[in-house]
Amino acid sequence: AADADVESSSVWESSFAGVELTGVWANDVLAIADTQLGYTESAKNYEIDPDGNRKGYTRYGAWYGNPYSDWSAMFVSFCLNYAKVDRTLMPIEASCPLWVDKLETAKLYRDTNYTPKAGDVIFFDDNDDGAADHVGLLYEVNEEAGEIKTIEGDSGDAVQYVTYNLSDENILGYGELPEKPKDIQRTQQTLTAVIYQDDKLADPLNNGTKITVSGLLPADAAIIAYPVKNVEIEEQIVLAAYDISILLPDGTVFEPASDAPVKVNIRLPK
Repeated sequence: AADADVESSSVWESSFAGVELTGVWANDVLAIADTQLGYTESAKNYEIDPDGNRKGYTRYGAWYGNPYSDWSAMFVSFCLNYAKVDRTLMPIEASCPLWVDKLETAKLYRDTNYTPKAGDVIFFDDNDDGAADHVGLLYEVNEEAGEIKTIEGDSGDAVQYVTYNLSDENILGYGELPEKPKDIQRTQQTLTAVIYQDDKLADPLNNGTKITVSGLLPADAAIIAYPVKNVEIEEQIVLAAYDISILLPDGTVFEPASDAPVKVNIRLPK
């Protein structure tokens, strides 16, 4: 039946309504996943794919926009989404191979030499073709026993725990779940950049140029800049170009939020 077991978002969101997110992404994603244990794909509402395989409806596919498909990746993505993991820092995907590609681009993909931790994403190559075809979440790592416990969707058509040996040949690699960045307090302010001669940031540029950055900026932030050569903009005359960075006290670069852009003013010497 086409409408059997179909759920609205309010139904599947009620399944984890009792979870209180802590802001620790690894804990939160596993807490969401735990609430899904025992969920099974529909045996009444399904489609037959071109290879003759029956694909039952799932809430994870419905959430992602593909209700009748392999759903291990959509299950993990569902958990990451509802754990409020920032997608710009940890991408999600419905396709295992594409997900590996995204994680490699984000420099979060790890091979089997990596020691995984709870909350990481684990990829499997079950048909030995060198490409990921199944994915789950790392639930526990027992290095002493050489074992890991996962929680997976589309495992026997259900969400369940699975235990593997760390040296299992079907383990292809891991997606390392980053930690949630600390909240940064920002205030409306205008800061003046320290301008250097080049990207070595060694010698100050004392040619009379003044660069200011205004907006919601972190407390104790510093602005550094250096000139960039050979910049061309179509139908524009480029008088000067600078690489400008906002640095936090620990030296990391602060990226302004899309909804709180900053204003840069460059005053050149006369």
